[in-house]
Amino acid sequence: MTKFYASHIRELINEARDNNQEKVALLLAKGVPINGKDRYRRTAILKSLMKGHGDRVNFLIAKGIVIKVQAGEGCALLIWAAEKGHKAVVEILLDDRTLARTLNQVGESPLFLPAANRNKDICPFLLNHGAHLKAGT
Repeated sequence: MTKFYASHIRELINEARDNNQEKVALLLAKGVPINGKDRYRRTAILKSLMKGHGDRVNFLIAKGIVIKVQAGEGCALLIWAAEKGHKAVVEILLDDRTLARTLNQVGESPLFLPAANRNKDICPFLLNHGAHLKAGT
């Protein structure tokens, strides 16, 4: 079994962020773990979310990335995308309706920050997918 170092995972994360799908596929074929985390506990999907491009997220999901992981500082991926107003990414992540009730480490739902920021594009979309200010309600 090949041992992969932080540099391999960092390379995968950066290539995913830059949407270099060929390089990502090559690294995955070599066995670099798709759900590997950098020293800040960020994964390839979080770095892709930072750019807000749904095609990158779809590519990583097709390659088997786990989307229910917590990103750095306990921020769930859907919560992060909703806060940043990345509607295309939010729509992809909401294919799994259970994510609408995700909470971060301090108990905030995906609806909390968009509501606080009065994001009129994301809030109705999240509500239509079952999000509440407090999960489980």
